Amino acid sequence: MVATGVVGCGGGGEDEGSGSGTGGYVNWNNSTNGAVVVDADNEEFRVVSDSRQIEDRSGKQARGMTVDSDARVFVEGRQVGVVQLVDGSNGTKIAAFRCLNGSAMDITFQADNTYSYACAAPASGGSTGAGAATGTGGADSTGYLTFQGNGNGTVVLDSDDERFQVAAATRTVVDRSGVRLSGLVVDSGGNVLRNGVTIGAVTLASGTGGSPVAVFSCNNGSRMNLTVGVQGWGQTCASDSTGAGNQAGGSTGGSSGGQSRSFITWTGSANGEVVLDASNDPFKFNSATRCLYSVNRDMEYGNFCLASGSASISFGGTTYSVTRLLSTSNTCIVGLTTADGYKADIVTDATRIDNIRATTDRPVAC
Repeated sequence: MVATGVVGCGGGGEDEGSGSGTGGYVNWNNSTNGAVVVDADNEEFRVVSDSRQIEDRSGKQARGMTVDSDARVFVEGRQVGVVQLVDGSNGTKIAAFRCLNGSAMDITFQADNTYSYACAAPASGGSTGAGAATGTGGADSTGYLTFQGNGNGTVVLDSDDERFQVAAATRTVVDRSGVRLSGLVVDSGGNVLRNGVTIGAVTLASGTGGSPVAVFSCNNGSRMNLTVGVQGWGQTCASDSTGAGNQAGGSTGGSSGGQSRSFITWTGSANGEVVLDASNDPFKFNSATRCLYSVNRDMEYGNFCLASGSASISFGGTTYSVTRLLSTSNTCIVGLTTADGYKADIVTDATRIDNIRATTDRPVAC
């Protein structure tokens, strides 16, 4: 379908409709579909006349996704597209969602009542509009997402050019050392969400030599800065105050949030504070309590703690050790091993360490 221009709302009146409970929907001038706007999959949507919220056929609303009186589509105040007239069947014109790069916009509602949108790569000669999210592609061989048009592959840069990636399985942002930024995810449309709230998008910017690279952008259009420290992670935007990330938990039982903590740094380890188990899941040990902290769960476990002045843990009548190991890249890292030198796998539940599984993998010490 060929776009013919932005559709104004005009004074064409409103359709009475059901679903939103507000009593009316915006009609689109010169569209034979009246109040209906289609996405890339020809799914039908409408725009509630008073709230300007986008609504699907069942009456479910994409909260925070609106269309203004100039037919511009916004997500949490950031323009991501427009409503345009396109060619329908039999020479008719219908209203459709289009991304800022000119491609058709696909809107998807999830089972948990959240939504996402995606934009196809721009046609040859096109470019991604300022602030337009770039959709995610497939996972690479290491399990991280690629981004459409990104010259850096799976890497997304923040405002300090720090390198991050997005885990394909969970869509969670991780830093270059593999530490997960709990609660920070990127959806299929390239939108960046923090605890379910859209705070920005992955967009394309000009990199070295002019090639496009993926970057984190804030809702206000500025580059997003992400910081990762011993007390969790934070995010800032130009003219914004610091957004506190996930804070550390308590020292007993399993707990998260609310308290600051520091972690033990392991001498001679390229991973600094991180201790890997047999599944390569990252853990740390609180320097004050000496108890285990799960990076993935953002949880500290008071039933698995280092003995005073040592790198050993007694658990379930068995002794385990934090040991320097030779990694696959021939660098020294630290991991959890059994007393006889085999890698150990940590199994957690919601509040405690459930058990430790010994493996048959005996790594080389370094």
